[in-house]
Amino acid sequence: ATGNREQKADLEVLRGQWDLARGDAAAARAAFDRALPLARESGSRTSLLRARLARAAARAETAGGIAEVAAVLREAESLGHTAVTLEACEDLGRAELARRRFSEADQVLQKAIGIAERAGWNEGLFRLYALRARALEASGRRSEAAEEFARSSREIARLRENVPAEMRASFDDLPTVKDVLARLR
Repeated sequence: ATGNREQKADLEVLRGQWDLARGDAAAARAAFDRALPLARESGSRTSLLRARLARAAARAETAGGIAEVAAVLREAESLGHTAVTLEACEDLGRAELARRRFSEADQVLQKAIGIAERAGWNEGLFRLYALRARALEASGRRSEAAEEFARSSREIARLRENVPAEMRASFDDLPTVKDVLARLR
């Protein structure tokens, strides 16, 4: 029964992330609110961390949301959970960037990039490079930003090679992919 709760919690997190991607913040919050008790009842620390992170990231424009993302990051690091650590770093970097705290965003993203490169987290590395590039660009460090955008572009090209032909248009339509490729034209 606990495994079933874990799966249900993970499904609610995915539903919430889908709702966020569609721009329905209220539905996303409701899904994350359903995910938390299920994850707690499941006893899975990973499921609970992911549910907490998703809910916090959805509220990252608030001080409480950022504090919770940072708390999940610290917990994931202490547990040695690389995937959740990277997800939390990405969310925290994005939140700091949105709050125009460019130095803080750069610090967390630099750290995340090092972890991602060592762990081989190729599916998310292009986003980390692009986020760091945006933080560097916003703080006036244009040449370093250009290097990070170029790194992101190389990762996108590597990933794209492995995307099935019927899914390439969808991959090319991802906001980060579009932004990075447009900057390098």
